[in-house]
Amino acid sequence: MALADMLRDDGHRVEAFDAPSSVPPLESLGHVAVLVTDYQLPESNGLEFADAFHTAYPSVPIILVTADPCSHLDGAAGSRPYVQLHRKPIDYRTLNASIRKGLAHDRVR
Repeated sequence: MALADMLRDDGHRVEAFDAPSSVPPLESLGHVAVLVTDYQLPESNGLEFADAFHTAYPSVPIILVTADPCSHLDGAAGSRPYVQLHRKPIDYRTLNASIRKGLAHDRVR
């Protein structure tokens, strides 16, 4: 949850969950501007979660972070225009710029 703390320190409102099963029903979350998720999740993977999230919130940008070096993720994420892939180790400035871009997209909607 260190990333959540850094985002909060930068003034973002953050809801953080340890696993997909701990996320309340997506429709009950209310307004969501940007989703940041890891690829390695306890019960599934971040792409599966991104797909489910995208169904509930089709206009919300999704940032997927991963330490997985496999190139299959490039194609899998690339085939989902709503997913932006960031490799670990995360460059926080680059990630924060992507989040801010998503927030700007949210203001336009």
